[in-house]
Amino acid sequence: MVSVPGVGYPATGPEHGVSGPLCRESEEMIRKHLIRSDRLRVVPPQFSWVDHRLVREGHVAKVSCEALALYLFLVTVADSEGVSFWSDRSILRRLRLNESWLKTARAELVDADLIAYESPLYQVLSLGRA
Repeated sequence: MVSVPGVGYPATGPEHGVSGPLCRESEEMIRKHLIRSDRLRVVPPQFSWVDHRLVREGHVAKVSCEALALYLFLVTVADSEGVSFWSDRSILRRLRLNESWLKTARAELVDADLIAYESPLYQVLSLGRA
């Protein structure tokens, strides 16, 4: 088994020499493959991604869907260190939500240790253990 350095989960895919079967809940075996090779995802030059550990380690279960929408927005707009400084007004306009929602969602993300907030700065934090 090939592991991704510094991450602790097995690497998959042909680039790691692993293309073996995956299990579904029904125990049906499938082979992983690209459905649309013309749309292969790569990390863009502006450095934006969502760490799969967000789901795998249970971080998504700690917050509401509204907080996850804010988290996705912050991950998308952050620089390579996870920092951004979007105003509340700009965030609300882009997400089409109200100020009360934003304050609640932000507090949830801070409490879940997913972001740090010091007005006007946001920092998307590295994921700790669930």
